[in-house]
Amino acid sequence: MPMWKDGMTTEQVARNVLRSYLVRCHRLIREDYPEIATMSAEGSADFLLHLKDTGRIDIKLYNKDGDRIGCKITELRQQDEKPLT
Repeated sequence: MPMWKDGMTTEQVARNVLRSYLVRCHRLIREDYPEIATMSAEGSADFLLHLKDTGRIDIKLYNKDGDRIGCKITELRQQDEKPLT
């Protein structure tokens, strides 16, 4: 597995970039996700990464235009989860 100069794997570098984005853009993200609105930027980033790690959400970064990055958070439905009725 390729390593970066600081000894981190590509996956670790990608996770750090994603966390950094989530912290910097907390104000924008919390408008769409009231669950994190009262959390600190660092706390909400860690919470969202936990949800991603446990398979509850997917987080994708994309090029919004030439100068901006967008973020799409998709809720994933667990196979054994029953719909709320």
